[in-house]
Amino acid sequence: MTVTTLTNGVDRVPYVGVRPFRSEEADQFFGRDRESAEVAALWNRTPLTLLSGAAGVGKTSLITAGLLPRMEPAGDVLPTGRLVLPPSGPIAALPAHNRYSLALLSSWFPAEYVSVLAGRTLADFLRRRRPQTARRDGRRTLAVIDQAEQLFDGPAAQEPQRAAFLAELAEALHELPGLRLLIAVRDEHADGYRLDDAAAFSLPALTREAATEAMTRPARAAGRVFEPDAAEMVVSEISGDPVTAIEPVLLQVGCSGLWSSLPRATPMISRGDVAKHADFDRWLTDFCGQAVAHAAAEHGVSALRLTSWLQRALDGEPGFTRQSALDSDIPVRALRALEDRHVLKAGPGGYRLQHDRLARPLRRLDVADLKPPQDADGAEKLRLAGHALNEGDFPEAQRHAEEALRLNGDDLRARAETESLLGDIAYLRGDPAVAETHYRSAAYFSETIGDSAAVGRLLAAIGRALLAQGREAEAVSGLRAAVERLPNDLAFHTELGRALSRMGQRQTAVAVLSDVLAIDGDTPEALQARGELLADLGQATEALRDLDRVGPHQRPATRAARGLALATLRDHSAAHAEIDAALADAPSSGPVLLYAARTLALGGDRVAAADLARRADEATDPPLSPPQRAEAQRILRPGPDGPSA
Repeated sequence: MTVTTLTNGVDRVPYVGVRPFRSEEADQFFGRDRESAEVAALWNRTPLTLLSGAAGVGKTSLITAGLLPRMEPAGDVLPTGRLVLPPSGPIAALPAHNRYSLALLSSWFPAEYVSVLAGRTLADFLRRRRPQTARRDGRRTLAVIDQAEQLFDGPAAQEPQRAAFLAELAEALHELPGLRLLIAVRDEHADGYRLDDAAAFSLPALTREAATEAMTRPARAAGRVFEPDAAEMVVSEISGDPVTAIEPVLLQVGCSGLWSSLPRATPMISRGDVAKHADFDRWLTDFCGQAVAHAAAEHGVSALRLTSWLQRALDGEPGFTRQSALDSDIPVRALRALEDRHVLKAGPGGYRLQHDRLARPLRRLDVADLKPPQDADGAEKLRLAGHALNEGDFPEAQRHAEEALRLNGDDLRARAETESLLGDIAYLRGDPAVAETHYRSAAYFSETIGDSAAVGRLLAAIGRALLAQGREAEAVSGLRAAVERLPNDLAFHTELGRALSRMGQRQTAVAVLSDVLAIDGDTPEALQARGELLADLGQATEALRDLDRVGPHQRPATRAARGLALATLRDHSAAHAEIDAALADAPSSGPVLLYAARTLALGGDRVAAADLARRADEATDPPLSPPQRAEAQRILRPGPDGPSA
């Protein structure tokens, strides 16, 4: 092989840098053969395998470039699952759902309508789309959840959804013997997924030998060969002496910098070449400076203040603790951003450096190293807004979305997406009037560019926002328009049925919901809605037929309606169990309180029924509809025999 042949190949940088490897880069992924083989064996034979490790240790790269190429020829492998749903349409247009289950199903089944997935449990949908998972004939479906620590981001208010999601995971693993699930999660959150009989594999940093292979073999394939002494020198410079563990991300930073600094006509990399052209401290300083600048810009904090805090923490005053960050006006989310960018990693009581090798570069950071990131475009701001919304940080989501709106300029599609996200923020904050305004703006932009499907979804969202404001007639009109735009989306038909019910048109609502169930008899939202209506109408046997098909994951109003149906059939003991459970979960829900009042009235406890009816009439989370309010007043109205059902 001639020098000319070698140097013609070195334009392609064989190192991926700080991002994870992609599946098409498996031929550049080295140093993890043993780990890939061991995790693949566990994944293939064990219902649940936990792949844990620190941030930046290479879990995602191991999955995409090490595991999936091994597993895909062997069986049915779903796309990589995530627990964060990117902005994909107005949240208000979706049926009631678990946010984590919906995100996971959306990533496993990307061709499905989000509205079809919303409200489905993991076990239910896998059974429908991968029936082999429910059989014990040896056929398997391999599924993975990457970055599973995202389940634990966000405020404590999301804890019920987290607990429900973990219960769904346990249910799927128990009911689907053909499912093989791999969960990749950071060390500090691994215990949250330790279900019964889980196999575990902790991914370590690279050894000296593995790091050398990860550096030299991609280089050789791209036209350059490391002399042994040169490879040893690079590993020592990246990890420090004595060489212990080498962080993959730092190895990539050093190797990428070295590759780009060498003259093109360098087919053999010697120790002298490394000494002459390498500046590992400079490259690691640039790496830290970019990470700090991005974390600061994304989370609205001064880059200099964040740098000063990091440097003080390095000297032990008072360390990388969350409290010390808050005391210095550093948002905790900025620390998580530094973890995501591999400067920090979580440790006991707070954070520590990703690697001790970063201490010197961090100490030498100054204002010249904190180059502000290039002005983010509207798409990046929209991504940041969606990420903040997923974590429940409404102020930050609002800030990024408003910046996105400013940056989007005349891009009407981008403006529509941003207005829709602003509507989501307002809707989740409990301000349906503001949400309606943003959804209408998004619908206007979508109509202007001819996106009829987006308009249909936004009309449904507007209908839900109108319902939340008590404007039932307008909501029905909007939902009818959504159904006309997207007649095949059964979620909109179901929501129309609910809106008709709130207007008092219960028989018409039952007919609409029956049409939905004639098309898809297992639609959970339609089964719940029709079951509740039939219980309201006193058709208890028919109501229970629907409600018994919903499964164990029923919302409180559905359980309370089931209690009313059971009481109608004089099964008062079972009825009380249902309403007690519903009230424990939703003590301020007007519909739940009303169902409970009617149930107690049927059982003859008129005083307690009147008390619950009074609470239902005053409830706001959610309030009663006009027909329901009339029912509550009827229970409260004195009569010859007192309140009745």
